[in-house]
Amino acid sequence: YDGYEDVGLDATGTKLYVANLPEDIQESALEYVFGTYGTVEKVHVMRGKVKNGCISGFVEFEKPDEATTAIMSLDNKYEIRAGYGPLQVRLANATRK
Repeated sequence: YDGYEDVGLDATGTKLYVANLPEDIQESALEYVFGTYGTVEKVHVMRGKVKNGCISGFVEFEKPDEATTAIMSLDNKYEIRAGYGPLQVRLANATRK
């Protein structure tokens, strides 16, 4: 148990879904990139689900405005590793189970 039993449920606006990550990405790399925009509370990388050589994960911020700033700054703009294309960053879907 790592606190993500309800992965994808977020009513607070602080949890982001991040896609297009390299398979071998480290949580620390996400903390570093997203930490530019606020206080990162949790990072969870879903290593089991590989799509086109990429994986996805979740980054949780302390405050909703930090999450919003990260989306505006990174979504379809920031390439965490050359050749993988830009990250897709959005609020974790509150209706998905």
